[in-house]
Amino acid sequence: MSLPADELRTWTHLETGKTIQAKIIGKDDAKVQVETREGKAYWLELAKLIGADREHVAGWEKPSEEKPPIEVTTVAMNKHKRTITLIARTKETPAMLRVKNLHANDSAHSQRMDPNTEVTWTGPVAHEYVVQLIDEEETVIASKSYLQVEKAD
Repeated sequence: MSLPADELRTWTHLETGKTIQAKIIGKDDAKVQVETREGKAYWLELAKLIGADREHVAGWEKPSEEKPPIEVTTVAMNKHKRTITLIARTKETPAMLRVKNLHANDSAHSQRMDPNTEVTWTGPVAHEYVVQLIDEEETVIASKSYLQVEKAD
């Protein structure tokens, strides 16, 4: 895997002046992990790098991984109902979180969400349900559903 050149920087050894072109991909208290254009990863000791490189490492934050807008986990189940825990996330626009029981005309949960928020909800649902994030125009942003599949004999 090759990296774009604009993500690379020159790292310089404090004593020898030897350099390497690489992108920072990780760090700990004493070392920085870098990756070259060719995809090779190395750990460099911070104490052996020039001051500008150490400052760059000190200000670097690992990019956060994009989390899905909806995550659902079943936490309990009996003959008629299941209990789920869900996490819903919005981005730049507000949304409505809806949890609907299928085959019944009831809603298990409905909640307005502000932009850039995360909500956790735990509650009972029917065995078949759908979780949706819906924008102000009633467009579905994200959806997760659970449907039971009949076993063929």
